[in-house]
Amino acid sequence: MGRRQGATDEQRSRRPIFNLTLRAAAGGLFFRVARSLRIGLDMLVALALKNSQLTRGEAQGIQETVR
Repeated sequence: MGRRQGATDEQRSRRPIFNLTLRAAAGGLFFRVARSLRIGLDMLVALALKNSQLTRGEAQGIQETVR
């Protein structure tokens, strides 16, 4: 059995392009997940605020002013 040689010149020349493509894909995925989490956190904060207003009775005051 022959020993495997290192990467060929062609493989070495393609490596930077592959690394850049991989890095771009990972960056895009990271920002998509981060954005999704941000939207989810914003919705949780809004829900918590709404719930805290309901427990303090502020929602009734708001409804009375609308009538």
